Amino acid sequence: MALSDAMNAYKACARAEGQSLKTVRETVACVGRFAGFLGGDPNLAEIGPDDLRAFVLPLQSRQAYAQHPYTKPQRRALSPETIATYVRSIKSFFALLARDRMIPVNRLSAVKVPKTPEKLIPVLTEPEIARLLKQTGYRDDIRLHFRDSAIILTLLDTGVRISELCGLTIRDVDLDNGVLKVMGKGQKERHVPIGAKVTKALGLYQWFRPSFVATDRFWCTDDWKPLTPGRVEKMSSWLGLRLALPLDPGARGEDTAAPGTAGGAGRRPRSIPTTGGTPARCYTCEAGVTYSPCRGNWGTRPWR
Repeated sequence: MALSDAMNAYKACARAEGQSLKTVRETVACVGRFAGFLGGDPNLAEIGPDDLRAFVLPLQSRQAYAQHPYTKPQRRALSPETIATYVRSIKSFFALLARDRMIPVNRLSAVKVPKTPEKLIPVLTEPEIARLLKQTGYRDDIRLHFRDSAIILTLLDTGVRISELCGLTIRDVDLDNGVLKVMGKGQKERHVPIGAKVTKALGLYQWFRPSFVATDRFWCTDDWKPLTPGRVEKMSSWLGLRLALPLDPGARGEDTAAPGTAGGAGRRPRSIPTTGGTPARCYTCEAGVTYSPCRGNWGTRPWR
C-alpha cells in the first residue's frame, strides 16, 4: 500500500472513531512532511524506524517557521515540543494502520518520542491579577467589560481550556450550584466547580446578556455571535503584552501547519498563569487567527 492511500484510509478511520478534526489534520500534516522527506509516495513496507530517525535529525537544526505558510522564519531552531509532535503524530498514524491490519506490523513502534523540557508555569500575584482585571474596561460598552472580566476570572479559577470555555452554553452554567458543565477533549463531559467571585462575575455578565440572542452559547461577541477561542487568545495576548505579564494562551505550530490553517498541527495546549492549584490549560482550535498588538495603539481590541 502506498503512503498516500494509507493517509486517506487513516482519515476515514479516525473520523469514524470520533477523533477531532484538528487531531486528524495535525496527523496528516506531519505524515505528509514525513512523506516529502522520503521522496513523495513511498510504499509502507519500505518505511522503517531508521527512516523516522533520519527525518527527526534535520528537524533539530531546522529554523522555526521555515516552512510555515503564514509566519516568517525566526532566528531559532524548532522547539523540542514541535519535534515531539512530529514523532508522536507519525507513530500514532502507523499504530492505527497496524491495529486495523493495513500493515502486518508497526515497525515504528520502537522509535521513542524525543524528550521535551519540563518548564515551570509562572504564577500571577494578586496585584498582577488586579492590574489584569482593570484593563478589561470599555468606555462604550459595559457588557464587554463584564464579559472579559468573567472570562479572565473563570480561566484563572477553574483551569478549563479556552475551547472548553467558549463551548459553554446557557444550560451549562449553573450559578445556583456554582458548577460549570464542560465538554472536554475526546468528547468527555465533566463538572467544574466555581468560586463565589467567579459566580458573581458570571452572573453580572449573564444579566447584561439579552435573551433574544440567536445562539445558545454563553459567551458572545459585541454583535451577538458566538465567541471563538481565537478571540479569547487575542485578548490574552493583548493584555499580557500591555501589562508585561507572562500570559501565553497558545502557540501556533512552528513548522507543522496543516494545509489551509495557520496553526493546525503544531498547536498544542499551553498554560497561562494561575493563582495556584491546577494550571489553566488554554487551547486554541480556531485556525488562522493570531494577533500581534500595536504597542502604539493599546485602545484597539480586535476580539470584541
